[in-house]
Amino acid sequence: MSKQTCVYEFLWITSTACPVNTKNQQVFDNCTAINPQTNVLFNLQSLKKNDEDYLVRDMKDNRTSFALNVCRGLVKPNGCDSKSGVCQHVRKQVYNAGKANSRLYFDDGVLYLNLSGGDVCHHVKKNRETIIQFVCNSRLGGSNDLGKPVFISENDCTYFFVWHTPLVCETQVRTKHLTLEALILLTGYHTRHLMMVLRIKRCIKTNSSYPWVIVYLAVKRGLVVSCRDLKNGGPIQK
Repeated sequence: MSKQTCVYEFLWITSTACPVNTKNQQVFDNCTAINPQTNVLFNLQSLKKNDEDYLVRDMKDNRTSFALNVCRGLVKPNGCDSKSGVCQHVRKQVYNAGKANSRLYFDDGVLYLNLSGGDVCHHVKKNRETIIQFVCNSRLGGSNDLGKPVFISENDCTYFFVWHTPLVCETQVRTKHLTLEALILLTGYHTRHLMMVLRIKRCIKTNSSYPWVIVYLAVKRGLVVSCRDLKNGGPIQK
């Protein structure tokens, strides 16, 4: 704590403010996922096609193309396993490039789908797999335009796709808010943090049903505490 021209600065070290551990994220098998860093729920089930598959071409090699689907197996396997989610066509050869699954996952804030367990690779001792990265593109969405997969590259029979879609833009309702509510004392106060706790109690007193979120902003070495209305976005009037 320091004091300068009647301005008091506090440093509050607490695990409550630590980032969420993405290694402990919950993975669902229904083509939905919750971002462990922001707690936003995403649902990609509308990308599933039931009448046909996505056809993706290798723009660098016109001899290669992929039939792909998400959240289900291929509608028309055309020589691949019936459980395949991606089928690779190279001239007259057909390879299962990954079995279908609906287990989306986050890695460093980015949403992925990994279709593994395909046919054995011809030059390395591993099974073929496909990794799809979903990227936010809010300019899409008109006329049911949810984007489409684009083949990017291949590395030792791992096939990388990027899918720009508005479905992964964080404009949806948050399911949970990361706050420091665990630091609230309903009775008493924290030593050397009297003013901070008084302002926290002001949040609680305003409405006992907790429609407000406590926002903590670190400013240099200091700590600013305020109450913010989740619905209207404005602070409590002092």
